[in-house]
Amino acid sequence: MAIQVKRAMIDKGKYKWEAGEGDSKTSVAHDRIMFNRRQGYEVIPMIQKVVNHFGYETEEDVKRVEMAIRTALPGNVRSRKNVFNWLVEHLSAPAMAGGAE
Repeated sequence: MAIQVKRAMIDKGKYKWEAGEGDSKTSVAHDRIMFNRRQGYEVIPMIQKVVNHFGYETEEDVKRVEMAIRTALPGNVRSRKNVFNWLVEHLSAPAMAGGAE
């Protein structure tokens, strides 16, 4: 069973935790489609989705997904669907599978 991603597992200081003007955690269609890598409340569910997909079980796995989002995710990959697909492909690459980087 995959690990439950918690706020304490990620680098909390790297993210905003409040919705800004024109930003909603739940109600705006644009926010439901587009992923904001700087909003902690969007990053945690994305990490959880990837963790569930791979069946990851350790906090190290959570941090690896977080680092992929923060340091490797291209700026032009913005929709939640495309971010998820990119992460799955990126983390499936042989260098990432062994945890080396």
